[in-house]
Amino acid sequence: MTELKQLLLIENFDILCVSESHFNDSLSSAEFELPGYNSYRGDRDFKLDKSLNSNPVSECGGSVIYVKQNIEVLEIFKSLDSVAVSLDCDLGKVLIGCVYRSPSLNKKQDFQLLSFMKDIFQDEKYIAKFCYGDYNLSHVSWVSGTIVDNDSTNEIFL
Repeated sequence: MTELKQLLLIENFDILCVSESHFNDSLSSAEFELPGYNSYRGDRDFKLDKSLNSNPVSECGGSVIYVKQNIEVLEIFKSLDSVAVSLDCDLGKVLIGCVYRSPSLNKKQDFQLLSFMKDIFQDEKYIAKFCYGDYNLSHVSWVSGTIVDNDSTNEIFL
């Protein structure tokens, strides 16, 4: 967190998205607080089928969006390690999402995450929509926007 605080002092971002935050409900808000920012978390609260961890909730994952305290957040949306916020800007409503898609999600969880993203990002009330994160789609060429191996998971997210 020290490096993140230093970065924000230098760059003075209005909004910062962090995927694979590793936050969970055992951490108090004070442990990840950044002065001058409100945080909106999408903690992992589910178990991955492929997890070797015997805990009811797999470690890692999660996303967090930090928003300067002077920016009004209207709504908060959460699903499977991901979070999105709608903001009130001078020109209208803006949607910011931060996604962490574990490569260990099963098909049902993949479709749940995709449905979450479609539901909020297809809403016409926003003048702008941004979705950041780590999708863990290893068979996608992000330069060309193509799939380099036949994998239906990659196809559904493109």
